[in-house]
Amino acid sequence: MSSHLPDFVDPWRLAERGKGFSGQIELARLPRLAEALASPAGHADFDLQFGWDGEKRIHITGTVRARLALKCQRCLEQMNQAVDVAVNLVVIEVQEQAALLSEDVDPVLAEEGQISLMDLIEDELLLSIPQVPRHAPELCRVDPADLESVNELEDTMADPTPFAVLEGLKSKRQN
Repeated sequence: MSSHLPDFVDPWRLAERGKGFSGQIELARLPRLAEALASPAGHADFDLQFGWDGEKRIHITGTVRARLALKCQRCLEQMNQAVDVAVNLVVIEVQEQAALLSEDVDPVLAEEGQISLMDLIEDELLLSIPQVPRHAPELCRVDPADLESVNELEDTMADPTPFAVLEGLKSKRQN
């Protein structure tokens, strides 16, 4: 297992040798992820192993762990989100091969016979970020009474007609 993270690797060579990589990478070195964070401070731990699966495909397994500083979408304060991603990837050479994979694995495209481990780690972390990061209600700085009115508004927004939200706001204002 190597701790040095090269820019690009040949997944076929690594699978033949049963090689892997483990170590840490600074979150600030992952530009797409850094944009999504409230603060790019900290690091991600990774452990990636290359091998062959039962169908003679290159299989990358392992974990990626980090504590991500996100912005709570309720109170707009910083929150820490622990991330522990199980990596289960199959290397493909053309995009059409992705449709042939089972649901339990994800594809990673080897462009020109190589993959970027840094991009792979960054992608796994980006996919682990919740769509709407929020503190647990008891940890959020927003008053719980305000949360109840927001929940009522969200319930109103679930109504199938487009003007139902406006009607709900209008009736609340009249009360």
